[in-house]
Amino acid sequence: MKYYYLLYFLSLRNVDYQVEKFCNRLKELGLWDTTTLLVLTDHGSSYTFHPLHNARVNCFDDECYHIPVLLRHPGFKGVEIDTYQNSKDIFPTVCDLIGIEKPAEFTGQSMLDPNRPIRNYVLTEYMGPGCPDMTARRMWLSVRDENYIVAYKVGIYESFEDGELAEVYNLNNDPDGLYNINYKANLEEIEYLLEPLRARYEDIKADAYSYLESLRNGSKSV
Repeated sequence: MKYYYLLYFLSLRNVDYQVEKFCNRLKELGLWDTTTLLVLTDHGSSYTFHPLHNARVNCFDDECYHIPVLLRHPGFKGVEIDTYQNSKDIFPTVCDLIGIEKPAEFTGQSMLDPNRPIRNYVLTEYMGPGCPDMTARRMWLSVRDENYIVAYKVGIYESFEDGELAEVYNLNNDPDGLYNINYKANLEEIEYLLEPLRARYEDIKADAYSYLESLRNGSKSV
């Protein structure tokens, strides 16, 4: 296990080095004061590198979804965002920072907008291991707030109610998310979190049906 930890920390150090090298090169080229820099990851690692969760690769663990996002812009002093945000909010934030209007089809919100609605939960979406074919297998959806992580698996050809309540973690009693209590969870107590999951599922399902219909009709516009 110590070997894997060493590899992980060396990987982090290499990322630091490469970012530093890239920034120094921008300065050498005289581009530093005119360049906006975004550093982020698509997901974290929840296998071997967490002392608690160990070999759980495909999962709903926080360390897999709670990603770092660093945004640097000339003249911007910076601010720390400590509210729940989704990845779809990153691009609108960049647009806001550099002063251009975000495309109408983007549904995210700028994290720098003081009038943005503040979410008290965050959603995650995942197709599970392998090829992400939502027509062939279930989506892995989850929602989390300060009290619970609720994970749900459902396919686009099913109704939401036919899906599987896969995992539930009570973060008040189990802050590291070690003990799945889906078999004894109080559904009335977590219904307020199932609602945004249901709404997001219906959005995904409608988009998928629209796309599949366009393929049947031979349309290139999706």
